[in-house]
Amino acid sequence: MTKPATINPLAATALRSNGALSATTIATPTSDKSGARVKVPPNKVVPIIFIPGIMGSNLRQSRQRQQAMHKKDNIAWRPDRKGFLWDTSNAPAGYRQQLLDPATTEVDIYEPDKEAQGAGETADQRHDNVKIDCASPWLQNDPATAPKPRTAIQKARARGWGEVMFDSYGKAINWLEDAMHNMLQGGQAQSHWPDVIGVAPTEWGRSNGFPSQILSTDQLRKLARAWFPVHAMGYNWLHSNGESGKVLAQRIEALMQNYRDRKFRCDKVIVVTHSMGGLVARALVHPKYGNFADKVLGVVHGAMPTIGAPAAYKRMKAGFEGVVAARILGSDGERVTAVLAHSPGGLELLPTGAYGNGWLKITNAQGKVLKTLPERGDPYAEIYQQAGVWWNLINPRWLNPAGVNAPPGGFFLEVNQRLTAVKAFHADLQGYFHPNTLATFCDDPKRESFGSVEWRLEGKAAVGNVDVLKVHKDDGQGKIVFATGPVAEAPLYNPWGGSGMDLTAKLQRPNAPGDETVPTRSAEAVGGGALRQTGYDHQNSYKNAATLHATLYAVAQLALKWEDL
Repeated sequence: MTKPATINPLAATALRSNGALSATTIATPTSDKSGARVKVPPNKVVPIIFIPGIMGSNLRQSRQRQQAMHKKDNIAWRPDRKGFLWDTSNAPAGYRQQLLDPATTEVDIYEPDKEAQGAGETADQRHDNVKIDCASPWLQNDPATAPKPRTAIQKARARGWGEVMFDSYGKAINWLEDAMHNMLQGGQAQSHWPDVIGVAPTEWGRSNGFPSQILSTDQLRKLARAWFPVHAMGYNWLHSNGESGKVLAQRIEALMQNYRDRKFRCDKVIVVTHSMGGLVARALVHPKYGNFADKVLGVVHGAMPTIGAPAAYKRMKAGFEGVVAARILGSDGERVTAVLAHSPGGLELLPTGAYGNGWLKITNAQGKVLKTLPERGDPYAEIYQQAGVWWNLINPRWLNPAGVNAPPGGFFLEVNQRLTAVKAFHADLQGYFHPNTLATFCDDPKRESFGSVEWRLEGKAAVGNVDVLKVHKDDGQGKIVFATGPVAEAPLYNPWGGSGMDLTAKLQRPNAPGDETVPTRSAEAVGGGALRQTGYDHQNSYKNAATLHATLYAVAQLALKWEDL
């Protein structure tokens, strides 16, 4: 067959729901002998599933909660939208408690066939955060003559791209979609592959058991035998990560079945995660939760708090770091506690028993250690579930700023029961990873992280047993003023005069290498090969060039393990 001299750009491949492949173009006069190029995907499909971190999935409220809060829309969490950020910035603790209630929220999934309840927006208006910055042949506008034509953006939204915080993850999603569908042309590597093919992985970081093999052009040809569509899947990060793992197993199975219904072979996926999404992915493949390991070729973790992060404790005592993050996520302990104390997912980010002893420290003004916790490898009983001591995790006064009806036994008892479940979840995940696990993390001494949390006592009063100190005032931002006596009604008596408030505890700055959120101590506990990197903060890890190169390399290595390529 003679190759046509010109190609009609209006041709397209329609992947119909009934499984048929059909090409649509515009009729031309018989004198026009130009051909129409039709892009046909390979029969083998390996979806890449991107799972974001905590607060990286968009949530919506139930109609009942929206009405009770007198809100004009049902948005519970959508950080890409400036209007939402403005409304939420510095919102009081009670508002946050009701807005982000695990019982009244769900993932804001793209549903083009119906208007989201109470939103007053179409699905396309709601998922307006998606941007396509790649040359994927599968994300192109359909010709107007196609049955039910869809735009490229609508196709991306249907893949879940609008479910996640696009500002943080859009670059990585586009990067993978572009690279996995523009591999070779004329025998030469295309798109982002020239920066990966023939390059030693140590160019992107220090190996911690990470593969050392250099990818070749021949291996790229092998990868080109399959189709690797990139999907994003949000989850309700207020729920337990174990529960989210079960839900994602069902969603991924339905996705794979959808491809099979369209006559593609689809029996494996590759999972890429960020932060808490790594815990969700570990639950996804765990036999007790998602039990999905045999359908996953492998998992690529980025910036995972493998055994928890002391920053989770710090934030429930003193709020988030950084001016912008604090305004949006919670500037003090009360605002954070009002949400995360009721959130199993948030509590599961606390240091696990495997994190070890002594990460919570109380020192005097000279830096002498007066007390360290945990002492027996049980942070749940020794710190999180403690009552009546100022250094514990939960301030009972911050649990119910909205003034809703308390559960039987009260909120503190309910949180303690939740923490018992967190302990069990941590135990289930301890040491459990998909057998094909690769990871990247930041081990940067300039990105100081809370490897431990230190309360420093300052003042003239002598301190014996730090446990008996009573709180006079807690500003929720890392400063506690103490009182004496059985109740905290008066400041500590100061015989030397002055204000009398002469004994305080202040949280000290972070002092461990990491990514400003996850310390190296936790990130390096990942099972499998990992790359130690530098130069980025936690939330923006997937905007870092070295991380993107390493992730693409890792996806390729995992894909090549598929025996049916």
